[in-house]
Amino acid sequence: MKESSNAFGVTTSSVARLVLHYVNASSVAPTAPYTNWSSAANTIQAAVDAAQAGAVVLVTNGLYATGERQDDSGLMTRVIVDKPITVLSVNGYKVTTIEGRWDTATNGPNAIRCVRLENGAVLAGFTIQNGATRSTGGSSWSTAGGGVFTSVYTNATVANCLLTNNAARSYGGGAYGVRLKNCLILGNYANDGGSGVACGELVNCTVAYNWVNSFVPGGLMRGGGVAGNVGYLGTAPCRIRNSIVWQNFRGYGEMDNYTTGTEFAFSASVGPSDAAPPGIGNQLAERTFLDADFHISSASIYHAAGSALYASGEDMDGEPWANPPSMGADEVIEANLTGPLTLTIDAWQTNTIAEPIRHELSFGAVVTGRVSRIDWNYGDGGIDPNRGYWGIHGWTNPGTYTVTATAYNQDNPDGVVASVMVLVEPINPPVLQSSLLNANGYNFSFMAQPGMNYYVQYATNLAAPISWQPLQTIYYPPFGPSGLVSITDPAWTNNTARFYRVLAQ
Repeated sequence: MKESSNAFGVTTSSVARLVLHYVNASSVAPTAPYTNWSSAANTIQAAVDAAQAGAVVLVTNGLYATGERQDDSGLMTRVIVDKPITVLSVNGYKVTTIEGRWDTATNGPNAIRCVRLENGAVLAGFTIQNGATRSTGGSSWSTAGGGVFTSVYTNATVANCLLTNNAARSYGGGAYGVRLKNCLILGNYANDGGSGVACGELVNCTVAYNWVNSFVPGGLMRGGGVAGNVGYLGTAPCRIRNSIVWQNFRGYGEMDNYTTGTEFAFSASVGPSDAAPPGIGNQLAERTFLDADFHISSASIYHAAGSALYASGEDMDGEPWANPPSMGADEVIEANLTGPLTLTIDAWQTNTIAEPIRHELSFGAVVTGRVSRIDWNYGDGGIDPNRGYWGIHGWTNPGTYTVTATAYNQDNPDGVVASVMVLVEPINPPVLQSSLLNANGYNFSFMAQPGMNYYVQYATNLAAPISWQPLQTIYYPPFGPSGLVSITDPAWTNNTARFYRVLAQ
């Protein structure tokens, strides 16, 4: 018997002959046991059913959105792998997708989970998307793990996969209970906790933009990014190694990356009080990614910050991990960052106020090609070398400024440049005008600036100390260079003196 490691870092044992079963969504003549491409199964489940322990199910490019069956929890699931086999894509997650189904608004009786893995099963090289769970009914397991689920703690492995837009009524929107290696877990949802991953093990993964909804007893939410010791595996922790858990949220937008029951080592996140997570080799996460696929530069704090004790196989781009490896799902090999680059800037707003603390603007560098570094110049002396694809800046002085992003790689050492113009205006004090009394109350107006907040207050006398009371708050009025804001005080009468002021911020 011989051990070998494939491109996805999954160690398999082989004897004289490895049995392969083939899957092609476009197969026109599927014939069991699907042992060549001409007779390939057109659903992954059919090939899994035909496979024996130790076999490999090889899946070619395509969208796999049929073949579901009900598992023992009562939930329909697109692919159930309940034996020690490997399900492997030919060309990786960017071109091979397993898709579940939401029930209207995420979870419900007609939802379909993407994948269930048991008994040492391995899944490698897929996008796992749009899975969901039941909202009630069935066993408790039917509400956990919208993307991937296992009922026994980390007895199954997901490698080199993207888990996105999955939902769970309870725990583990992206995954519940599984071991994940070299994966991206992005944009998943759970109602109770562990929206990215609950009760699992992560090695060289990036977990971002996941969201947990509800409160649990005691008024705390349970991990928009990762959570351990929740749900149906009792006190099973969530172990995070060489990974990044960043920009995950709860409720109405509060950051919530992890909670109790998580164990970090050589990883990065933002915890309570904006601190790095406790544990050996951990760092405070920051925004230094080069693109929305979470590639990093050699100047990133994540580069060479992991531990070789945990890294294995290859990163999400099929590149070997260095020694020491990087944190997250991307390794940096500068020599491979070649080819043409194109660059544009997404600017959500190009006018602001000369007050840098509260009136920063955000910019996104959109790059096509393999980029090694992105520098920002904001035109007022402010620069962000190796900032990443997200530029943020505020200006102190009024004026017109050119914001420039420059992207580099091995074939573009002088960089590719994109720019956008920004107008920075002074704060104009609001002047009350157009006073009018009618049946609705006392009306007045003032000219507003875009990007400003206005706090309208009133007092009933001007004797010291003046007691100003809130009347109306206006956040970022959507006007052009100037616009008229109308205010009505319905409590004003001829028998009551009222004085008004407007604070601009």
